[in-house]
Amino acid sequence: MRVPISFLLIALVLAGGASGCDKASKKPAATASPAAVAEKAATPVQVATSRHGLLKENAVMTGHLQAGAKAAVHSRIAGKVLKVYYKVGDKVSAGDTLITLDDSALRASERQAEANVMAAQARLRQAKDNLGLTDTQLDLEVSRAQQAVYQAQAQVSLTKANLDDAIHNQKRQQSLYDQSAVSKYSVEQNDLRAKTCRDQWEAAKSAEKAAQEALKIAQANRRKVQISESDVQAAAAAVEQAQAALQSVRTDIRDTVITAPISGTIIARNVEPGQAFGGGSAQLMMIADNSKLEMYAPLEEAYSVYVKPGAQLNVTTSLNVKATAQVLEIVPSSDTTTHMMNVRMLVPNPTGKLFDGNYATVTIDLKDHEGTQIPRSCVCNNEGKIFVVVNQNNVAKRVPVSVVFQNDTDAIVKGLQPGLMVVTSGGTNIFDDQKLEIAAEGADKK
Repeated sequence: MRVPISFLLIALVLAGGASGCDKASKKPAATASPAAVAEKAATPVQVATSRHGLLKENAVMTGHLQAGAKAAVHSRIAGKVLKVYYKVGDKVSAGDTLITLDDSALRASERQAEANVMAAQARLRQAKDNLGLTDTQLDLEVSRAQQAVYQAQAQVSLTKANLDDAIHNQKRQQSLYDQSAVSKYSVEQNDLRAKTCRDQWEAAKSAEKAAQEALKIAQANRRKVQISESDVQAAAAAVEQAQAALQSVRTDIRDTVITAPISGTIIARNVEPGQAFGGGSAQLMMIADNSKLEMYAPLEEAYSVYVKPGAQLNVTTSLNVKATAQVLEIVPSSDTTTHMMNVRMLVPNPTGKLFDGNYATVTIDLKDHEGTQIPRSCVCNNEGKIFVVVNQNNVAKRVPVSVVFQNDTDAIVKGLQPGLMVVTSGGTNIFDDQKLEIAAEGADKK
């Protein structure tokens, strides 16, 4: 079946009108000129009205927001967790209690240390009061001091036996753990017991040493009716030593209450009630202060002249939260490969909707371009010749233009007057004097 040539020509014209302006135009078939095609049928087109407008040229920087301050929460001492008061996402103030540890073993050590202080103070008072005592009185004091030494030595033996047993169990538990026979928690509990037994043994040895010192004083008093000033000083030193030991234990007890070092939001929690851990560098929590954030973003060297310290820039995050950033500084160094410079900005967060790690975009206004504005799709490029197609009483006319500036949707051009109806698509395939039929007019007509 043969198709009439008139239908073929109409089909070619319609196909040409549907193609975009960025495509090279196709020459009409040798059997017909563009004017001949136009005589056959009007080409349906969409148009927009050119108008006087203004487009802003801008540059974009991207980066991540960083909390103004971050603080990791650690524990100076080892222990077992009794309670954790906050979860991830909770806000805390500096000084709030975050975690409490079991302090029962430390309380026992505190009582022992308090007893040692009282004993040392009593010996000091005795040393001061012993001036002028008779031989009989001094014999009695020597006997009492010797008895105290025996008791202290017995306590040392007892605590040493407990420590040896704890160490034995500690090694045994570690061996079982290495064989996956017991849990890590069991190992940590035995480690904690061994530490407590060692502390008690050290305290008992200190008490024995104090008792030996008291015995020496009593024996010296027996040899000399009056105690010398140096002995009083030794007793005073023993008091200071016992008080220092007590203060050390109380410091450990105080540190079983772990508080927030800064105000902010809990962004990580690595501890649970019942967990035992060794003190030191283990991070229990992480707090971020998001009240003020900073942002470092790369900027092309060429745009650095538009950004000055103190400038206010618009910020939009990946969650479509908008804010205003203040430029703090442009780092005076550029990457030799990318020719980018880093800009440091302060981003206030009064609403609390921004947070550490947010991906953000910063827009920098560079310059304004004013002139005749048309949709970008109107601009046609045919082998380097830039033009637009204007509808003049339903007849096409190609008008040469130059593009001053364009963004994703619009363009500012020279060579075109405002108020003209411009074809928005397919203009590359439309020729002068071709008949046009307006199918739709752009919403931007003004």
